[in-house]
Amino acid sequence: MDLRFWLKWPDNGFSGIRLAQLWSPMRCPYCHLDEDRVLDTRTAEGGYLIRRRRVCTNCNRRFGTIEKIEQLTLRVVKRDETREPLDREKIRRGIERACSK
Repeated sequence: MDLRFWLKWPDNGFSGIRLAQLWSPMRCPYCHLDEDRVLDTRTAEGGYLIRRRRVCTNCNRRFGTIEKIEQLTLRVVKRDETREPLDREKIRRGIERACSK
């Protein structure tokens, strides 16, 4: 998975562990092109944070990025568009009920 993305995550019920850099490509803050290469990668905060030093292949300027892992609770979107936390026991009971028919 290419980690060169910024967070743009709508509250659509999809969750779990995610990297806080999703959906739009990483762009150089100086020339705004998405062509760069990683010079150095370091972890911090027990591996939940990744710091990367990058250099733009177009303008040769350096910049840094921080990638953070977030722990989220899984949510289920109901038919009426309401959301509720995932209940594994409820899913197990539903599967058992479906298999017993």
